[in-house]
Amino acid sequence: MRQIGLLLMVLSALPAGGQSLLINGSFEDENTCTEYHANCAPAGWESLNNMGGQARYGLDPSSNLPDGTHFLSLCMQPSGLAPRSYAETRLLCPLKAGKEYQLDLFVRPPPGSTFDHLDVLFSSQELHLISQPALVTTPSVRLLQKAATAPFVAQEWNELQVLYLARGDEQFVTFGNMDSIPAHPRKVQFCDIDFLTLVPVDSGLLCSAADQKMMANLLYAQHDRHRNVHVFADIQPPASIPDQKVVPAGITTLADTATYTLPDLSFGTDSSILLPSSLPLLDSLADLIKSGTYARIKMVGYTDNQGSQGHNLLLSISRARSVYDYLLLTRGVPKEQLTCYGMGDKHPVADNSTPEGRRKNRRVEIVLYRQ
Repeated sequence: MRQIGLLLMVLSALPAGGQSLLINGSFEDENTCTEYHANCAPAGWESLNNMGGQARYGLDPSSNLPDGTHFLSLCMQPSGLAPRSYAETRLLCPLKAGKEYQLDLFVRPPPGSTFDHLDVLFSSQELHLISQPALVTTPSVRLLQKAATAPFVAQEWNELQVLYLARGDEQFVTFGNMDSIPAHPRKVQFCDIDFLTLVPVDSGLLCSAADQKMMANLLYAQHDRHRNVHVFADIQPPASIPDQKVVPAGITTLADTATYTLPDLSFGTDSSILLPSSLPLLDSLADLIKSGTYARIKMVGYTDNQGSQGHNLLLSISRARSVYDYLLLTRGVPKEQLTCYGMGDKHPVADNSTPEGRRKNRRVEIVLYRQ
């Protein structure tokens, strides 16, 4: 079995054009889940539905698959009120408005099932934790048998292709059946999927190879698969951040919240590597959490407005994640007490037109909560 820790740098030399925006689209790289320490899901992908609808992670060593030996099997129509299953991932680069993308994948209805359709939903937010048996919505794309590149053959792998015109806010993609639930389902239906790719129709650069590698590493670092958590929440910016009280020089108050700003000088230039000068502060924050003085801690990364929005978002996420990892892995703060995300160049605290203002905007805000 592959160990994901050895794969974090697997995308270190991504080509500028033609690179698929779907990570691990052949499902060959395995995730070892935090809960059971088992290889139960593909790295970078999550099964949606907290009612027990788990996409099956299949292994077929017969060499009959389009690529490799792994695939995902989605429950398209369960029996009774059992939940459907869905597979979701985050795109390596956000889609650009008005740009066309080609989605290519292979599907196979296993024995006993027939292929009617496969729905694809591109979204700006993570959809994890569906609280009903099915995700009933209008999909971005509905793949039918007529999308096959050759005559469709039952119980065989069939290649499907479709073009998608982007709105410009899409960062996630979900696969499954998004139809309403029939009153009297005829029989249980499954659909196997494999070798998924999403590429721009033209070869224009969507985001840099460094940005893609950074996002890939962040996705591969998410290992929770069986708890009611947002698997990719740590790398997804929220809609807004509430204003917090700022304590500019250390934690000197026991208010309900306290905020400290970790400045740009705490990291290497355009890097998420923590410098030794930042560690005493982080050590003191860890002590406050572990002693029970504060119950939770949140890290929010920000950048200036220099460079692309995609690069700034990923850098802000990566810096916040570095603080998160230090508190979790080095200081032993429980994961349940930690949250991190990045906001890119949003919410500046100073004027981005001056070097001093940009320096102030490059920061990680660390918020401690009593409750």
